[in-house]
Amino acid sequence: MEVGNAVGYNIALLDNKGLLIIIGFIIGVVTVLAEPAACVFADEVEQVTNGNLKRSVVLFRWIWHCCHGSDDSYHCTTNTWLHLQQKV
Repeated sequence: MEVGNAVGYNIALLDNKGLLIIIGFIIGVVTVLAEPAACVFADEVEQVTNGNLKRSVVLFRWIWHCCHGSDDSYHCTTNTWLHLQQKV
């Protein structure tokens, strides 16, 4: 935990704030892709919709939502699912 705080603090000190956004997005992408629930959820959505919603679209939507608000896995799943249901 202390390492994460130190890394985050040093990244926040960067003068280039655009780089800060890119680093944050990359960390978010890696976190979502490493989350087993995200992969299982994306596979299930693709199966339930008979391939109408591709796994990559579901994962991108999850990443987009998580990078713009909630870092809570449950809320990311719930909000992503509700959004995708509106599309079907």
